[in-house]
Amino acid sequence: MSAGNVGRRGLAHLQAHADGSGNAWHGRCFIMVMIQIPAVDQAFLLLLIVSCLGTCLVRAFWELEQVRARRIASPSRKRDEA
Repeated sequence: MSAGNVGRRGLAHLQAHADGSGNAWHGRCFIMVMIQIPAVDQAFLLLLIVSCLGTCLVRAFWELEQVRARRIASPSRKRDEA
């Protein structure tokens, strides 16, 4: 049996036994699709996802640091009033 036949039969089985929300079906469908993608492509997708998440984290921390630096550089209102 080839992987393609197993995937098609598995997909039909999942469609027949999907719950009302469809969440379990989507999760299993994603796994079935990922099994059929070559390992090199999976590695590329993983690196792409990691780099995107890393970029988002770096940007978030950079913006927090910029806010902190502006807050420290600006004179405090409490000090001016006292």
